Amino acid sequence: MPGPIAPNRPNTRIHMRITIDTDRCTGHGLCYAQAPILVEPDDRGYGQVVQADVAPEHEAAARRAEGNCPERAVILSDR
Repeated sequence: MPGPIAPNRPNTRIHMRITIDTDRCTGHGLCYAQAPILVEPDDRGYGQVVQADVAPEHEAAARRAEGNCPERAVILSDR
């Protein structure tokens, strides 16, 4: 089954999701520095996902956020 269609992009399919393992996150902030459209800081400075479905134009940023997390708390998965 294909993934959902990206908001405001009627023919663009979503193939990736981003999540944060809150047990691993220690608040370095590299995730939201690399992918601010997808992740923002919460009130304590920990990353929180604000856009879980990663549109194709944001996949590179999501991969940077995953690759730069020292705790490997940023998790990308296929839809």
